[in-house]
Amino acid sequence: MLGLTVTVLTVPTYRAESSIQIDQQASRVLDAPDIEPVQAVQDADRFLQTQTEILRSRALAIRVAETLGLFGGNGFLEAMHVKPLSGAMGTLGAGEAHREQVIAVLRDNLSITLPDGSRVARIAFDSPDPAMAAKVANAFANTMISSNLSRRFDTSVYARQFLREQLEQAKERLEESERSMVGYARSSGIIDTDAIREAGSAASGAPSLVASSLIESNDALSQARSRRIDAEQLWTTTRSAPLMSLPEVLSNPAIQTMMERARNWREATPNKASAARTTIPTSSACAARSPRSTSASPISPKISAVRSATASAPPSFRNSRCRARSNGCATRR
Repeated sequence: MLGLTVTVLTVPTYRAESSIQIDQQASRVLDAPDIEPVQAVQDADRFLQTQTEILRSRALAIRVAETLGLFGGNGFLEAMHVKPLSGAMGTLGAGEAHREQVIAVLRDNLSITLPDGSRVARIAFDSPDPAMAAKVANAFANTMISSNLSRRFDTSVYARQFLREQLEQAKERLEESERSMVGYARSSGIIDTDAIREAGSAASGAPSLVASSLIESNDALSQARSRRIDAEQLWTTTRSAPLMSLPEVLSNPAIQTMMERARNWREATPNKASAARTTIPTSSACAARSPRSTSASPISPKISAVRSATASAPPSFRNSRCRARSNGCATRR
């Protein structure tokens, strides 16, 4: 009889369960899978433990109460068979005390379980009202899902904002570098003719008068520098090399004529010498050999003339060098 009385007087408690899958997925800021952060395996257990603590947290209970409107009256407390506080509690006012009582009832009747080796968490809520138990259990699951989505969205927004600021800073640094480059090019007289051609063609289909003048001046400067380098190389070679090894000396018509005459004389000399020995005394033989010096002597002044002309800078070399330098100076001006 006593047991029947206790059973009849005991308020039945109903438990509603809701399941939620917890996935460890990092927020994707950039649409590039190869640069996504890699999650360490040892962090999985800590991540799951963190998620269960969030489910039990006070902040999530407050969001559930606000979502279900449990702070607006005593309906929730009455459904839970909890006597509402009649007035203030300590330093808290009546409204704040009511909020704290609702939050405490929610957390006291909530249980979170996560089986080993599983990512599915079970959210259970006990209440004398089965409808209230189911509503609160589902509210915890939905609020947890929306909280995770909101947190990921906030992370993505922050990351995008951070990247946007970094891009703006990089853009400013790039513009500053370009301004410095243009200033250096102007101060050094460097002209990008390709950029001028492209700019002129894009603007009007043909380079402008100023652009054409700059291009021609730059081309003339390049040609003048090339001619000056060639003239200096030729001048250096002429001063240091033997004269008879220079192509300019060997190709000289006067030198070629003298060399041809000397070669012809050497070929004819043995016959003349033998004839002289038969008819002329020995003293005359010596005189017969003297034509070599007298015949070969005409080439010496020519070689000396070439040597002296080379030592005093040949007019062609000097003029080429001067023209190259004058063209370069004129182009720079």
